[in-house]
Amino acid sequence: MTFSEDANYIWSISYTNRAGLSALADKDQKKSVNAVTYGETPYCFTVDTNAPTGTITANTYVVGVKDPTSSPVWEALIDSKNLTFGVWANDKIVITHNEGDETSPIKSKEYFVQKFQTDSEGKKAPLTAKELAQQKWTDIGETTEFTPNQQLVVYLKITDMAGNVTYLSTNGLVVDNERPHEEFTAPEIVRVSGLTNNKIYNGDVSVVVSANDPVENGVYSGLKQVTYTVYNGTVYNEKDVTQQGVLYSWDGKAPCCQSKEGMGFTVDAKKNNSNILHQ
Repeated sequence: MTFSEDANYIWSISYTNRAGLSALADKDQKKSVNAVTYGETPYCFTVDTNAPTGTITANTYVVGVKDPTSSPVWEALIDSKNLTFGVWANDKIVITHNEGDETSPIKSKEYFVQKFQTDSEGKKAPLTAKELAQQKWTDIGETTEFTPNQQLVVYLKITDMAGNVTYLSTNGLVVDNERPHEEFTAPEIVRVSGLTNNKIYNGDVSVVVSANDPVENGVYSGLKQVTYTVYNGTVYNEKDVTQQGVLYSWDGKAPCCQSKEGMGFTVDAKKNNSNILHQ
């Protein structure tokens, strides 16, 4: 007799010989008075050939508060074609997970972390199932936290009591609390009118802006947007804004750049011709 379908089985057997003596083995392993037992017989057993299932979730926190708009969930192993680093947090990322198996119980839940350096050369690639089988895994609790500054992929290994294994992973995660650095470079003054040190201009002023996201522990999240605002006055009041605009904006597709140079705008003399300008 062969048991091939995935199921939890209860098996019993009985027989009668030609002399009329019988033996019975039931699910409680109780034998009749005429039964003779040789060795142990598995009366309750499970056949499970299917791997367990599960999910892994990245909960992002910004300034100590969970971001309700960013808790992506994954149900499979990420491949190199789909690896992107599009999940950010400036405080921490908390990993949660769920597991299940239709037939046999879950034996273990473990995790492994693959770390990357954003300033290193070469294509970033996630680990394959074959490579993951060679790694050293750690038991995972209900939650696992990752703090700045690092860029990583988190893998989950689920094993059921039958020995079936499932691997899951997040996509690329970035935890970064380093503020970008900005540099403003203005040209030489064309005409001073005796007030060179006070930087009084008699025409339009061209400004060139460079911005970079500093690398910490080999990690940076990349520039998302660079904007400018010009105020006609000595204080930063919204009513005194004369010019503003976007110099750079990440399109959400290409990898984020670590620095951007040569972004320019012109301060309009007609809109800002009576007070000191602040960029």
